[in-house]
Amino acid sequence: KKEGRVYAMDARRFFRTRSDRYDLVILDAFGSGTIPFHLITQEYFDLVKKHLAPGGILAVNLETRGWHDVLVRSTAATLSRAFSQVVALPTQEPPNTLGNVVLLASDRPLELAENAIPNPVEYLYDDDLHWMVVQMNHAWDNRFEPATDGVPILTDDRNPSELWGEQINREARKGLHAFFGDKGLSW
Repeated sequence: KKEGRVYAMDARRFFRTRSDRYDLVILDAFGSGTIPFHLITQEYFDLVKKHLAPGGILAVNLETRGWHDVLVRSTAATLSRAFSQVVALPTQEPPNTLGNVVLLASDRPLELAENAIPNPVEYLYDDDLHWMVVQMNHAWDNRFEPATDGVPILTDDRNPSELWGEQINREARKGLHAFFGDKGLSW
């Protein structure tokens, strides 16, 4: 079993100062509607691709307002400029609710071997592990190629993701207020 390395720094700066190649790059810098716009551009994805080993995968975790949110579709369209394969793995239900969608991008087919994802029944003894495996199965079973017609390619010069991020943040705050109710526990 290989161990991975985790780096906590601006991803663009990291890749500009390294020459290493990686089998997998995971970008999980998005949440609560905060989108570091410089990390979902064509220029950034081209930079990451130079650092992926042959057959390597880039995974981008996005918080969105549904599986087919403009952020998902536009990011997928932008990824498609650098990679031949892009697939979305949704983690929430129903498809039009706030949650996460993981985009995988590569120049190889994005397939898993049979039984690569564990069976949730095998993890009934641990609620947290069970839920994690249920989400993994859900995401893979519902994978799709996002429709990219009519959405902008995100570049350093043209990137409305900050506006989309504010819409996502507003949606998340609505859920927070609904959860805490009228007790004044949310802002």
